[in-house]
Amino acid sequence: MTLLDPALDKYTHDHTSPRAPLFDALREVTYASMKSPGMQVGRVEGALLALLCRLMGARRVLEVGTFTGFSALSMAEALPDDGELITCDVDPEATEIARSFFDRSPHGHKIQIRLGAGLETIRALPDVPFDLAFIDADKPGYTDYYEAILPRIRPGGLIIADNTL
Repeated sequence: MTLLDPALDKYTHDHTSPRAPLFDALREVTYASMKSPGMQVGRVEGALLALLCRLMGARRVLEVGTFTGFSALSMAEALPDDGELITCDVDPEATEIARSFFDRSPHGHKIQIRLGAGLETIRALPDVPFDLAFIDADKPGYTDYYEAILPRIRPGGLIIADNTL
């Protein structure tokens, strides 16, 4: 299902700055080794997530749904050097790919992977507010993730839910 007119999709792609080569390599590995590579965030969405982090001066980000790490890397680039991004996922194969790319990135030190169920991970986090949260996993669980995350977002913070309209 396509929501955007193909001309608009092409325009946004053509007018979004290319990513560093590490992102291209991550995309290649994802498409070569994962069963559902289309779950990976694309270049335009990654750029939007980074822009939102920069605009709000985010220092702490929570992501539910790591997959192979494209969105986490995009947001980590936009965080200050002492920023923190906690990302959680249940798939050890996908997160191993993510970890290998985080290790290759100059921004990887900002990212912590939590392997396990999203709600359990969120509930186990220390009570320190996040500036931004990105929900992109287990679509039927979005409402539960939102409810668990909302009290952990600072006033003026942002919760982004992928694949919603």
